[in-house]
Amino acid sequence: MIRIRDISPIPNTSPSLSVTLLAARQAAAGPGVAIERVHVRAGTISLETCYEEYLAGPYILEEVVRAERDGFDAVVIDCAVDPALRGARDAVHIPVVGAGEAGILLAMGLGDCYSIVTVQNAVPLLCEKVRGRELQHRLRSVRAVSISGFDLVRGEEATLKAVSEQARLAVEQDGADVVVLGCTAMSLMAAPIAKCLGVPVIDPAAAAIKLAITQVEMGISHSKRAFPAPPVRVPASR
Repeated sequence: MIRIRDISPIPNTSPSLSVTLLAARQAAAGPGVAIERVHVRAGTISLETCYEEYLAGPYILEEVVRAERDGFDAVVIDCAVDPALRGARDAVHIPVVGAGEAGILLAMGLGDCYSIVTVQNAVPLLCEKVRGRELQHRLRSVRAVSISGFDLVRGEEATLKAVSEQARLAVEQDGADVVVLGCTAMSLMAAPIAKCLGVPVIDPAAAAIKLAITQVEMGISHSKRAFPAPPVRVPASR
């Protein structure tokens, strides 16, 4: 049995939603995989900006380290802006997969170009992350709905309609072959939007789960040349 810890980088402000998303993550994982979903113990109620990423970072790293200590096979950071991803990979040896990166990598294997649809406040941070990984060359656009991540999780019909419209424009106006949803709270929207558009629409959380499983099954993890363990620093004596 493969055990994956799915880490939400925000505190659990909606237990019912967390249960719903856990069910979606477990469905994506399939048989032979156990998903445990945890939330950070402190931080911000939404994670869309660089400031919020820095506030949440220590608590994300805390959960990543605990996952390795608890014997989990891999970790998924359940957020499309991949908060604290590099630091998390430095900290442990088990695979650590970010939802945003996994979604984009999958999209690039399904078409020549892709677009991202996210929430308004997350656009600058997402663009920064894409450029930082040099994944911008096949990016057609980053579109956004005028909804915060906190409000997005309410799951209203108007929200689905707004996200669907931006995805349609990404395909018809921007020329995207594939659409990546730029917020893991949008997970349940991927299938209905794809059905309407006729192109792949990627749920980044599901992509991350699948990539984590693949790494575990292949017996590989991130390179410690790229993500070296932090040195042990001894305080200087006075």
